[in-house]
Amino acid sequence: MQLFLVTTALLALLRPHPATGAAIVPARVRNVVLNVENARLAPDGFERSVIVANGQYPGPLITANKGDTLRVTANNRLVNG
Repeated sequence: MQLFLVTTALLALLRPHPATGAAIVPARVRNVVLNVENARLAPDGFERSVIVANGQYPGPLITANKGDTLRVTANNRLVNG
């Protein structure tokens, strides 16, 4: 009986909310690792030194839902010059 009640409660949480039509998603911890480093790119057609995150310019998209916790690790691999 308890398993039935727990299952019913969990399914109720995943059912679309009547006001918005969106399902309620439980909060999660989202881990993000950013390796920040120098690179030579031509973002505007002229090659120059730029700072990239994970080899991307602009950096990667970080997505989260309301209530999520973001745990961000930034690895500084920048060099002078």
